[in-house]
Amino acid sequence: MIDDVLHGRYRIVDKLGFGGYSTVWLDLDTCLHRYVAVKVGIADSPLHETNILRALADPRHDSIPTPLDEFELNGPNGTHLCYALTPARCNLREVSFSRLFPLEVTRGLSGGLALAIAYMHSRGYVHGDTHLRNVLVKLPLNFDHLSVEQLYEEYGEPETVSITERDGKPLPPNVPAKAVIPLCLRKDAEEFLLSDTHLLMSDFGETFAPDLEPRRGEDCHKPLAM
Repeated sequence: MIDDVLHGRYRIVDKLGFGGYSTVWLDLDTCLHRYVAVKVGIADSPLHETNILRALADPRHDSIPTPLDEFELNGPNGTHLCYALTPARCNLREVSFSRLFPLEVTRGLSGGLALAIAYMHSRGYVHGDTHLRNVLVKLPLNFDHLSVEQLYEEYGEPETVSITERDGKPLPPNVPAKAVIPLCLRKDAEEFLLSDTHLLMSDFGETFAPDLEPRRGEDCHKPLAM
């Protein structure tokens, strides 16, 4: 939970988000003194993403995140595979809901997304799940200059809610007593500047190489052209 240290170096600062197969935490790398996003997979489930991200790693194409570290955590539910990435500010869905980006920002975001997908295709991969929630916006360059205390002052301290059984019985040992509400780092779409249009693609769980393997999953959101 908050302030726990993972893998001997990653201090949990807050929660960034969650999905069906993983939870993402904002951590302070106490060795390199920078913030990272640590993605913790569900227990005893392989993370297909890291192999894809390593294959796509290229410093000239920084819209594709590169794993910074990989490790395992053992808990009451089993073994969790984890990896650290560059953290992001928000996804395009949450900032654009019922709002419009300035025209030049829309062009910048669209161009960045097209270039990211074109790069993946040039390397023989299809993302397989391209939608606004899986397109992230990078944090400003000065974010790492914030201490944890300054971050809490700017964005608020972690919020938690208690977890209880509806019948009042004690929680089983594999269920935490509290859940953390994801941190809000976003700003509204109309406040975006052209300098805010640096993207990070996310969620490569459905990514595949058409020449080497069949399409992953029955619930892919996009046709092969995407």
